[in-house]
Amino acid sequence: MRVLVHGLAGYAKGGIETFVLGMAEYMSDKIIFDYVIERDGTNVRMPGSGDTIMIEPKRHIFANLKSWSKVLEERKTIDSAVYFNWYSMAWLFPAMMARAKGYRVIIHAHNNNLHNCGFLQKTIHAVGRQLQKCLRITRLTNSDLSAKFFFGNKSAEMIYNAIDTEKFAYDDDVRKRLRKKLNIEKNNVYGFVGRIAFQKNPLFLMDIFKEINTIDNDAAFLVCGDGDLMEETEKKAGEYGLNVIFCGSVSNVQDYYQAMDVFLLPSHFEGLGIVLIEAQCCGLPCIASASVIPKDVKVTDLLKFVSLDNPAIVWAKEAYDIVKQESDREIYRSEIEGSRFNISIEAPVLEKYLINV
Repeated sequence: MRVLVHGLAGYAKGGIETFVLGMAEYMSDKIIFDYVIERDGTNVRMPGSGDTIMIEPKRHIFANLKSWSKVLEERKTIDSAVYFNWYSMAWLFPAMMARAKGYRVIIHAHNNNLHNCGFLQKTIHAVGRQLQKCLRITRLTNSDLSAKFFFGNKSAEMIYNAIDTEKFAYDDDVRKRLRKKLNIEKNNVYGFVGRIAFQKNPLFLMDIFKEINTIDNDAAFLVCGDGDLMEETEKKAGEYGLNVIFCGSVSNVQDYYQAMDVFLLPSHFEGLGIVLIEAQCCGLPCIASASVIPKDVKVTDLLKFVSLDNPAIVWAKEAYDIVKQESDREIYRSEIEGSRFNISIEAPVLEKYLINV
């Protein structure tokens, strides 16, 4: 069975891309993903045995819909379903068109809120959430909060943001090697992994780092990721006189978890926060935003929630207290391995919904 996958931004390492590509790798040969990617000036070839199909970007609304309609017509005899992976319901037209042309439609909710966007986008999302109730589709979600945000009172099937537990298991040799390379062997390392964008709250993260710097003489700071707030974040770190190692987007993010001593995620909102699952699997203590991040992500005792209403110094003191504690990082992989956050367990669950829509 072949399925059109819509909503990815190419072979990037965003949350949705990481999730979908990881799941595809662990599914059986019964299903093949054909990826629909918006053009960004370069041709992208997605991994796997499926096709990569380019369409016009959403900023060219009519060209986008025209090219999407053409894809749907051309793929009728090849693909039987369309699997949409979205952050909001503000662009429901592709799903409506797919249903109108006889495709089976699956919409997967990957977010639980919209912030830092205009009234128009929020209004369109609200309209899309109402319109989807009239569509005969399969609804999937990564948390109860995301389900409510996307589908209102419509029920949705839970698909956990699962990971390769072996890949993210703690490795002391990797830790020592990378810390030596980065010249942070003797430091307490406070880290972050994610997009440098409003959702992840990187400017507040710099405020936290500043406060940590005043109470921990051995502090080092590690940031992995890129995004539209990178320049502003680097500038703020410079103004504070912080020695933050900005690594950019890295392909071996699992190695950087090893090097860290505390992981911080002060997000404004999250669909789930798969980085928190990865970090816990690695035995890395975590501090994340209370209320806005689903509690489902707390799989171990390593995760602590702190409210964003608290000033940066509160976050800093919590992080410093954790650094002073010792724990056996190698034991935590087994806790993730036996749960639905294990991709070997969860990929067949998603496959079932895609095949038996």
